[in-house]
Amino acid sequence: MGLDPGDVFQEALSESILKLAPGDKLLLFTDGIIEAMNNNKEEFGEKRLLKFVKTNRHLPATALREGILAEIKAFSAEAAQHDDLTMVIVDANRA
Repeated sequence: MGLDPGDVFQEALSESILKLAPGDKLLLFTDGIIEAMNNNKEEFGEKRLLKFVKTNRHLPATALREGILAEIKAFSAEAAQHDDLTMVIVDANRA
């Protein structure tokens, strides 16, 4: 996994520490998550992932992971996948 230095992370890359507040979540994922395809050769995409995460950010990390994988499975149906689906979710301890 690597960090894409896009607009979202440009400021964070200039800092040496990323602070998470209680209740924050950090999702790291490989390109296989957003590039999972359906039978029409459409990718799952960042927008679908972000929408799902925003809607379900209240879930614990394990449930959020399972939900993301279920969304990808439903989206891709029986289409063959050609990449891994790897993610790490950090759930900051609640105070």
